[in-house]
Amino acid sequence: MTLERRCLDDWLAEMPGPALAALLRDAHFGVAVMRDDGTLLAVNSPFAQIVGRDAADLVGHPWAQCAIAEERHGVRQWLRQFRRGERLHLNMDQRVTDAAGATRWVRLTVRRAHGDLLLVVAHAVGDAVVAQDALRRSEERLRLAIDATGAGWWDWDLRADIVDYSEPFERLLHYTGDDFHRDFRFRDRLHAQDRERCLRAVDAALQEGVEFDEIYRLCCFDGRYRWFRGRGRTYRGADGRPERFVGLLFDWQAHHEQEARLRRSERRMAHLARHDPLTQLPNRLHWDERLQAAIALARRQHGRLAVLMLDLDRFKWVNDGLGHEVGDALLRDMALRLRQRLRQSDVLARWGGDEFTILLDPIDTPDDAARVARALLEIAGQPWEAPDGQSLTVGASIGIALYPEHGHDAESLLRSADAALYAVKAQGRGGFRFNTEELNQQAHRGLLIESRLRRAVQTGAFHLVYQPQWCMASGRLTGAEALLRWTDPVLGGIPPDTFIPIAEACGLMPALGDWVLAQACATLRQWRAAGWHDAEMAVNVSPRQLADEAFFRRLTGHLERHAIPPAALELEVTESTLMDSGPQPERIVGAVKALGMRVVVDDFGVGHSSLALLKRLAMDGLKIDRSFVRDLVDDEDDRQICAAILAMAKHLRLRVVAEGVETEAHWRLLRDMGCDRWQGYWRDGQPQPADAVLARALAH
Repeated sequence: MTLERRCLDDWLAEMPGPALAALLRDAHFGVAVMRDDGTLLAVNSPFAQIVGRDAADLVGHPWAQCAIAEERHGVRQWLRQFRRGERLHLNMDQRVTDAAGATRWVRLTVRRAHGDLLLVVAHAVGDAVVAQDALRRSEERLRLAIDATGAGWWDWDLRADIVDYSEPFERLLHYTGDDFHRDFRFRDRLHAQDRERCLRAVDAALQEGVEFDEIYRLCCFDGRYRWFRGRGRTYRGADGRPERFVGLLFDWQAHHEQEARLRRSERRMAHLARHDPLTQLPNRLHWDERLQAAIALARRQHGRLAVLMLDLDRFKWVNDGLGHEVGDALLRDMALRLRQRLRQSDVLARWGGDEFTILLDPIDTPDDAARVARALLEIAGQPWEAPDGQSLTVGASIGIALYPEHGHDAESLLRSADAALYAVKAQGRGGFRFNTEELNQQAHRGLLIESRLRRAVQTGAFHLVYQPQWCMASGRLTGAEALLRWTDPVLGGIPPDTFIPIAEACGLMPALGDWVLAQACATLRQWRAAGWHDAEMAVNVSPRQLADEAFFRRLTGHLERHAIPPAALELEVTESTLMDSGPQPERIVGAVKALGMRVVVDDFGVGHSSLALLKRLAMDGLKIDRSFVRDLVDDEDDRQICAAILAMAKHLRLRVVAEGVETEAHWRLLRDMGCDRWQGYWRDGQPQPADAVLARALAH
């Protein structure tokens, strides 16, 4: 006797219903008996075959375990209805898993037998594997599409009166219990003000076939009402009667919140598109709109306006030396200061970096713009307290252009104001200046030079010349200073004091300076290899180079590549580079000196001369600017200045080189004052090719 037979016979021996026992024994279709809690008490052989499991694996176990996971809630729901007496029979198609884990379709007819016993009749349906796979793929695609919306679905089997709900449906209502079908009643959860309307809509969908699409409130399981949107549709069978009512539930409250966030985001993006995120001032786009509108109005009314370009003088020092956070705080506070000094009708914009633009609209006379410029310079020059408590002073420079005197459109006015600002900076900063036609011409030429300069950097259209340096005491040629020269095929020869500031301003100087260092080191190696064994080379270094973290690495690379001893190379830096560029140049200077190279102050006396700086950095020497040497013979003041510089240098043990020595009288006076070295046009000392300098050195 098989295990299946024994299980069945044991149960039949105690079965109080002879007819039910006979049905189990003799039926050729699947028959099972279960309690209304779902426990299987007996199954016949056809039932076990239809389900695809051994009878021993079925008897004593809940029927819900045979159903696929998605339909187990539905099984518990109709079993609960049988227990409560709400249902006496059931016809439905059920998906079950067999012993191998495969899915099978089973058509069930369930009826109450007697007491707590249910009679279950089963038939195999849907054996076509291809059809089932296609259905499964379709369901998976549908599930993915629904999950992507964040919605929950319901599926109401109208003939069986069983409703299946998806897990997202339960999550939308914040359900955390163990039996959602038991705990959820749509009618009871509807808000009182929405109940009648929604139930009418459901009835219309069922009876008339119209689409259900309603917005309503449901009481979630956390006790709070939330807005939802339900969309559903009724599907009818072959007889035209409604079979299923299927739909989706959307969190409409989240939708509204998302829309509100989107609207806020759009407003924020519109603001950011027209305002500087750091200072909240108008940016270039907003500024250009306001300026063009103001020009159009002034043109119609024959009015006047002024455009001011303001640049903070020592902002780079603050930003590089104290950090970007301190620099940002300074810009924010400076924006507030400047805004307070302007009228409501004026426009203050951040142009970028440490540059601000101001539109004064309207003005009556140029004096109105001058008064505002003085007020802005005053407020910018007031001490500013950094977040760490330091008191700093930066100052500002301002260029001014007037409409209609200096331009009739936004571009020309901005160009004119920028030219005036550039002129203020060239004169030493800390002031303001109106645009002039001369400045416009200079600006135009500057733009042309910049364009040609960029092309020259790409094509390598530069060369070096070398100005000899002599020892005062012995007359020996000790070395030379490498000087950069550029002859443009269109503009001709461009003086260094013209193109170097432009290269510095447009960011070309690091690359250009590195090329100069490489060429100078190569020349120095050739000189020493040719017999000038103690030759020295002086090279000018720009502020941009000293502010570059990679400068020291490139410098040592040139020395190693050309086998140049560090002591043979001398770097010349200006006073303003060391005073105005923050701590980075000082760190580079310290590293260079530690390597054994010499560092001297170029053009001493014409910038921010600082004895404290000379002492702190332990500079190796300085160069007296040619402006003090030119009138040395006839000007008592220049003689006193040179004598004072040389006396100070001797006390600090600094080597001094005098520039611009053009006569024997210059040479004698400087020699008698104790100057160490000189360079200039006297004795054919003009800048010259490397071969000419080498020939003179070897001839001595």
